[in-house]
Amino acid sequence: MGTAASTKAKRSKQQGPGRLGITIQQLEEVEKEVQKRYKNECWSQVVDSKPSVQQVVKNFIQPQTKVAKCSYVVLKFDQTASPPRWFSCHPWSISHNSLVLGLRHLVGRRHESESTSFWLAAYCLHQSDDVHHSPHVILPAVLGARQLQGIIVHVDSHREVWKRTWCLSEMLAAFSLEESDLKLTFVALDESGCAVSLSDHLMGTELESDRRSAETKFPLSCLEPHEEIKIHKSCATREEDQEALLQLIICKGERPPSLPRSPKQCQAYEEANTLLRMKIEAAAMRVAVLVEDRKTQDLLLGRANDELRAALKKSREDIEMPGFGIPDRNVPEPRGKPPEVSLSQVSELQATELSEFWTGSDCKSSKQLGAGLEYLMNEFPVQARRAAREDNPTFHQLSEPLAKGETGLGYNRTCPRDGRLHCSIVDALSARDAKRASLFLSWCWGYRLQMYLDTWKEWRQRNPDSEAFVWQCFFCNNQYRLEEAKQAKNGGKVADESLGDIFQGRLLEIGQMVVMLDNFDQPKYLERIWCVYEMYTAALHPGKVKVEIILPPDQAARIKRKLKGREWEEIKSKLKEVDVEKATAHEPEDEKLVKAHINEGVGFKKVNEKVRKTMMDWIGQQMTSILGEDCEDEVEAFEVERERAEKSKRLGVRLRYLLKVFPGQAQHVSNQENPTFHELGNSLACGPSGLGYNRYCPRDGKLHCSIVDALSLDDAQKASHYLSWCWDYCLQMYLDSWAQWQLQNPDDEAFVWQDFFCNNQYRLLEAFHLQHQEADRLLQDRLLGIGQMVVMLDNFDQPKYLERIWCVYEMYTAALHPGKVKVEIILPPDQAARIKQKIRGGEWQDIRKKVQEVNVVNAKASKPEDEEMVKAHIREDGGFDKVNGKVRSTLMDWIQQQLLSFLDEQPEATDFLRTAGLSVDRLEAQGIQTLEAVGDRLLQAKLHKWGLAPHLFEGRSEEEVRRDRRIEESLPTQEDKKKFRHLRQEILAGEAVVEELVALEMLVSRGSDWCYDADSDDDLTPEDGGPQGVGRVVAWHSRSGEKVGAIQIPRSGWVKVQWQVTGYTRSYRMGTSEYALAELVFAAIPDQEEKTLKEVPKGEIQLHHLRCSFGYKCGTRWAHYALFDNRPEACEKVAALKPGDVVEDRDGDRSVCIGLKYNADKKKVDLWFHCEGRDGAGLFTHADHNVSLRRVSHKRVQEANRKEVEGASDGEIDHDEREWVGQNLKPTLRYLSKSGQVLHFDVRDEMVRKFKMPYKSGDVLVDKADGEKMTCIGVASDPMRKLATQHGRRRGRRVTGSVAELWFHVETSDGAGLSPKMHKALSRFRVLRNEPVVEMLGAASSRDSWDAETAVGLLQSLQGSLQCDYCFPRGAGEHSTPDWFDVREDLVENVVGFKPGTVLNIRGTPPGTRLTLIGFRTDPDNGEVGVWWHHEDFERVHAGAGMVPGWEHMRQMMRDTGERVNLDELKQRIAGKRPTLGRPGSERPTGRGRAIEELLSQLADAEPGQLEELFGSLMR
Repeated sequence: MGTAASTKAKRSKQQGPGRLGITIQQLEEVEKEVQKRYKNECWSQVVDSKPSVQQVVKNFIQPQTKVAKCSYVVLKFDQTASPPRWFSCHPWSISHNSLVLGLRHLVGRRHESESTSFWLAAYCLHQSDDVHHSPHVILPAVLGARQLQGIIVHVDSHREVWKRTWCLSEMLAAFSLEESDLKLTFVALDESGCAVSLSDHLMGTELESDRRSAETKFPLSCLEPHEEIKIHKSCATREEDQEALLQLIICKGERPPSLPRSPKQCQAYEEANTLLRMKIEAAAMRVAVLVEDRKTQDLLLGRANDELRAALKKSREDIEMPGFGIPDRNVPEPRGKPPEVSLSQVSELQATELSEFWTGSDCKSSKQLGAGLEYLMNEFPVQARRAAREDNPTFHQLSEPLAKGETGLGYNRTCPRDGRLHCSIVDALSARDAKRASLFLSWCWGYRLQMYLDTWKEWRQRNPDSEAFVWQCFFCNNQYRLEEAKQAKNGGKVADESLGDIFQGRLLEIGQMVVMLDNFDQPKYLERIWCVYEMYTAALHPGKVKVEIILPPDQAARIKRKLKGREWEEIKSKLKEVDVEKATAHEPEDEKLVKAHINEGVGFKKVNEKVRKTMMDWIGQQMTSILGEDCEDEVEAFEVERERAEKSKRLGVRLRYLLKVFPGQAQHVSNQENPTFHELGNSLACGPSGLGYNRYCPRDGKLHCSIVDALSLDDAQKASHYLSWCWDYCLQMYLDSWAQWQLQNPDDEAFVWQDFFCNNQYRLLEAFHLQHQEADRLLQDRLLGIGQMVVMLDNFDQPKYLERIWCVYEMYTAALHPGKVKVEIILPPDQAARIKQKIRGGEWQDIRKKVQEVNVVNAKASKPEDEEMVKAHIREDGGFDKVNGKVRSTLMDWIQQQLLSFLDEQPEATDFLRTAGLSVDRLEAQGIQTLEAVGDRLLQAKLHKWGLAPHLFEGRSEEEVRRDRRIEESLPTQEDKKKFRHLRQEILAGEAVVEELVALEMLVSRGSDWCYDADSDDDLTPEDGGPQGVGRVVAWHSRSGEKVGAIQIPRSGWVKVQWQVTGYTRSYRMGTSEYALAELVFAAIPDQEEKTLKEVPKGEIQLHHLRCSFGYKCGTRWAHYALFDNRPEACEKVAALKPGDVVEDRDGDRSVCIGLKYNADKKKVDLWFHCEGRDGAGLFTHADHNVSLRRVSHKRVQEANRKEVEGASDGEIDHDEREWVGQNLKPTLRYLSKSGQVLHFDVRDEMVRKFKMPYKSGDVLVDKADGEKMTCIGVASDPMRKLATQHGRRRGRRVTGSVAELWFHVETSDGAGLSPKMHKALSRFRVLRNEPVVEMLGAASSRDSWDAETAVGLLQSLQGSLQCDYCFPRGAGEHSTPDWFDVREDLVENVVGFKPGTVLNIRGTPPGTRLTLIGFRTDPDNGEVGVWWHHEDFERVHAGAGMVPGWEHMRQMMRDTGERVNLDELKQRIAGKRPTLGRPGSERPTGRGRAIEELLSQLADAEPGQLEELFGSLMR
C-alpha cells in the first residue's frame, strides 16, 4: 500500500530542497487549472478573480500532495523536472496570476528556453501543516546551489515583499553568500497589468539601449517601501520562522540567550538593513536616473547614511557613464575584464558581431578551467542520475541530456570562447566549482558513473588536503561545438584543438595527468585510441608531466594481493597486450585521424613502448609501496586495514539494538508483522535494500558489507555472546526469547555475534567456500574468542534447532571446550513456563525422551553441500556417537540447572529434600537420574505440609494434581477434600481462572483484565473490596454447557464469586486454554484473619479488612437492604463499641450500633447506627464516636432478611445479564433524552425485568418524598458511557463493555434520564398506573433529525478535500499559533447542524459558557478531520480554537443561543484580550486547571450519573 507515494516522498527527501524546479509551461498549466477550480469550488476571499499563492497552496497543492508527502514538483513532474536556475522571491499574498506573468516576461526578455526551471517554495517544497522547513536548511541549500544563476524579486502592488521576514531574508542570503555571483532582478506589474522588470545585468544578448528602454517602464513606486526597511520589525506567518530567520542573521544559526529586537541591541540587524537598502535603493536610483527624476534622486541621497550615500552616488555615476552594461558572459564569475566599448559602438553592433568581444582573455581563461572535485563527487551524481533516469549510467548516456542537449547545463548560456549561445559544462558552473585546472584526466567515455565516483573517492582519501580541479573533456570541451562540427562533417579536423601543439600545450600547462583505469585484467582504457595517445603524450615529457594511475578500491586491493603473491607472469602478460593499432574510438573519423597522426609521427611501436614503460613504472611504484624497505607508512597503513578487518570479524550487535531498533526495520522492509529470518535475508542482509548495501566492507575493501559493519559504534562492539540459532525462526519468537534473557540478566550489556548480522551475506558464496576449507578452525576460533554461547530453542517438544546440522555441530564444538566456552540455553517465555510446569509435574520421562532423541545423523542443512561437508567432518572427528553424546550431555546439564532454579523458588521443598536425605549437592552430583525421585519427593513434601496421605495420590504427578479437579471426588473424607483444595490453591496461585482449572470453593481475586470498578454501588465501594479483596467460587457455567454450583448462571463462560469483603455475589468471565482472559486469578491462601486484623492499629482499618455478611436495612429514610461487618473485634478498630451497643448522643437521642461499612465519600471504614425513629442504619457526622457517644446498654440486633425490607429487589443486575441485554436489544421506540439526544429504546417487559425492579415500560411512579412523578421508558444504551468506553479502549484500558441502562422520564425534565441506583430506593416509589409510552422527538424537529453516525461519516469523507483558506489562531489554552480552517457555511452546517460563528451553550456547563463553532481542520495528532470550536466562560477566554472530544455525543446537548459572531471580529477580540485564569482579585477555584487528558481518564471510570458533570468540567 502506498509504495508509489512513499517512493516519491523518500526521493523528495533525498534530493533536498534545492534540487528540482518548475518550468514556465508547467506553471501556466497550473494557472489554467487554478482558474477553473477556484470558480467551481467557490474559493473564499479571492480578490479580483485572482487567487493568491496562499490560496493556491491551501486549496490546490496541499490536497494533492497530502498522501504522497512530497512537493508538487516531485508529485507531478518528477521525471521531467530539472534543477532550478532562478530563485523566485515573493510574498504569498501576491496573486498567482501576477507571479506567472512576471516569470513569463523574464523568459521572453532573457531569451530563455521553455525548459528553464524556477524555484518557487509553494511548488518545490512539501506543503503541509505538519511539516516545518527550517530556514537554516532551506536558504543555504537552495541559494547555494551551483546551477543557480540569480534571484527574482516579485514586487506586488501593496509592496508586501518589503514587510515579510522570509522575503527579506531570502534577498539577504542571496547577497551574503560567500563567492556569490547571483544576479538580481525585480519584477512588477505596471498600471496596464503588463509585467516589467529591472535587473543589475544585461539579459541574454540584450544591448544596453534595449535594456534602458525596457527598464524605464518599471514603476518607481514599487521600490519605495511604505516604511524604512527594518528586518527586525518584519513579520512571518509562523513565529518560530521569524525567530529562526533573525537568529540566522545574528549568529549563523547559534541560538543567542535572548533575541534582540532592534539594531541597537544587535549590530547584525543594522548591517542587514543597510545591505538590503543598498540593493533596493540602487535599483530605485537606476530607474530615477533613466526617467530623469531628479527629485527622487535627491530624496534617495538625502535620507541615506554615509555608507549608503556613497554607494548610491557610485551607482548613479555608473548609470550615467558611457559604456555601462557591456554584455556579460552569462557565466557565474567574470574571469577576464571585457574591453570597454562606447555606447555608440554598442548600438551599431549586431548580435552576430558580439563574438568579437570574446576573443581576448576570457576565451583563454575559459579553456584553462577545470571542474572542482567536490562538485564531481557531490553535485554532479545527482544531476547525472536524474538526467539519465537510472542509477549507474555511462558517460555516453549522459552526453545528450547533460553536455549537448536542450537540457544540458550549458544550454542557452553564452560561450566565453566564441560569444555564441550554448557553452561547455565548466563555463556554466559557479566560480567556486570552476577554477584553473590542476589535474588532466585521461579516461573512457564508456565508464559507468559509480565506478568513476568510487575511484575519485579512493583518490580523495589518499589526497585529503588537495583542492583538485579536473580538466576532463566531458566537462571542459564545448560539446555543442563538437556536435556542430560532426554534423557539418568537417572531415579530419577535430574540434576544440584536441591534437597537436594545443593539446600538448594544455597538458604541459596543467603538469599532472591522472589515468583512470576501470580494472587491471582487461581495462577499457588500453582499448581506446584517445586514451593511449594521451598517455603517450604525457610520457614524452617525464620531467614536466607527472602521471598517476588510479583504480577503483576493489581493483586496487586486488592488484596489491597479486603483487604480494608474486604473480609477476600474469602482470607481464597484461602489459604485453597493449597495442595501439588495435585500439578504437567511438567515432571512426577520430580513430583514423589519431592513428594517421601516430603513423606519420613516431609510429605505433614507439607509442606502445612508451605506454608499457609508463605502466611498468607505476607497477614498480606499487611494489615499492608494498614490499620496499623504506615504505613504513604503507606497511603501517596495511596493518591498520588488516586490524580493521580483523576487528570487523569480532564485532557483535548490541542487544538493545536487536530489541528496540531492528524489529521496526524488519517489519518495514518485509511488510510483515512476524517474518522469518529467511524472509529477511534478501531484504535486510543483502540486496539493494540491505543495511550494508553500497557501504565499503572493511574485510575486503569491496562495496556492500555486513549489517554489523553498517551500524554505529554504539551498536557494534566486540562480541560477548555467540548465538546458535535457526534461520527458520520467526521475528516475534526471537524477540521474546531475548527479552526474557534480558529480564534475567538486567545488568549485562550484551553484544551478540549472529551470522545473520555479522557474516557478510553479499559474500555468501565466498563465505561458503571458506567454510568448506576451514569450518572447524573458524568456528573454534570464533567461539573461543567470545567464550559464551547462547543456544536459542523455539520450543522443547520438537525444537527446529536439533534438526539443523549447523546448530547441532555448533553445540558440539562448544561442548568440546567446557572450561573455555560457557553454554546457556534460552526459550521464549511461554516455553520456559512450560518447562517449569513439566518439572513441577514430575514429567521426567518426556524430558528424558526428548534428550535421547537427539541424533546428528537426521539433521539437515539448507544447502546439501553444507550437510555433506559437516557430516564428513564429524566422521573424521570421532563419529556421530561422540557428537550425540556431547550434545545430550549439554542438554542434560541445562535441565539440571532448571531443576535447581525451581528448587530455589520452592524453599519448603528444598528443606524437605534435605530432611529426607537428598541434598542439593547430592542432586547436582547425580544429575538427571534423580529427577523422578525429586518429583515424587516434591509432591510428597506438599502432601505432608497439608496433612494428606501419600497413598491417596500414588501414581499421580503434581501436574495431574494441578489440573484434575475430579481427584477431590475420590477422596474419602470432607477434611481430605478441604486439604486438597488448599493444595490446589497453593499450586495455582497467581494463574488466571480458566474453565479447565476452576472448582467450587476456590479463592480468587481480581486479575490483570479486571474491568468492573466502573459499576459499583451507591457509595462507590469496589464490589470485590479492592485489589486486595478475595472471593470464593460458588458456581460456574462452562462454554461446553457444564453447570456446577447451587446458584444458576444463565450465560455460559461465566463464574459466580462471593466476595469476602463486601458480601456481593457477582458473575465474571472465565478464560479457556485457547482464549486468554484474566478477569480473575487464583488467590494465594491468606493468613489467619484474626492474626491479620489483630495487627491493624486502631483507627486504621481498611476496606479489605472487612467481612460483610450481616444483612440489615441501610438508609435513615427509604431504606434498602445492605450487608455489614458485625464482628466485634473489627468494630473495636473504629471505636470502643460493639454491634448491639445502645448509645446516646449529646442531644439524648439513642441509637443501636449495627456494624462496619465502607464510607466512600470519606474514603474510610465507619460504624453505622440505627437511630430510634429512623428507617434504617446511618452515619453520625461527628469526628470521634468515643467522645460524642455514650454507651448506655446492649441488646441483640436482629438480622434483616432481604424480603423483609420494603420494596427491596434481589440486587442490581449482574454483569453477565447486563452484557446479554446490551447485545440483544431490539429498539422499537424513539424517545428524547434530557440531554437532547434521540435514543432508541427496547420496551419489552422481559428486557426491563432483567434489571430486577418491579416495573415495566409505561409505569407511572410517584415519589413518596415529594410527590414528583416519573415514567419508566425502557432499556437503551447510554451514549455517555459509550463514549467513555471507547475512550478507555483507545487509551489501552479496559472498561465495562455493556452500556445498557433502564431509563426513566421525570415529569419536570425535558426527556428521559438515568437513575442507576433505583434498585436501592424502591421503597421510595409506588406505581400509580401504566400508560403506553409514545414516541417523543422534542419540539426542534430539525435539530432532532441530526444523526451522529451520519455526521461522523460525512466528516470522514472530507479527508483530503478540505479547503482550509481561513486563518484563525489554534490552541485551546493560553498560547496559540496561526492556522488555516475550512469555514464553508453550507459544508459545516451539513455536518454539524450549525454555521461557523454560531454561539452555543451546553447543558450542564456553568452559566456564561460560550462555545463558538469555527470550522474544519485535520487533527495534527492523528491526521483525521475534526470539528474545531472556540471556548470561553466567565473565567477564561482561550487563545485559539480547539477540539471537543466526543462532540458528536454532546451535539444534542448543545443549544443555539441565537447569537452569530463574525470570525474576524472574534479573532481580533481574542488577540486583544490576553487569556486569564480568573477574574482580577479572585482566586481560581480548585480543580479548574486539570488537563483534558486527566478528565478523559476519569470518564472511563465514571458512573453514568457523573458523566454529564465531567463533561461540564471538560468544557471548562
